[in-house]
Amino acid sequence: MSTFLSDMEELFTAAVSENGISGVIINPWNRTIMLDKMLLKIILGRDV
Repeated sequence: MSTFLSDMEELFTAAVSENGISGVIINPWNRTIMLDKMLLKIILGRDV
């Protein structure tokens, strides 16, 4: 696993556990993507 992917996993895990936010916004290749907590849980392989 690349360093980039492991850092993203840490970010996604922190976002899911934090009550004060509803998700994360990433902007790869100038394409904005909003990932809410449900999508983050799916990406992390957790039950939704």
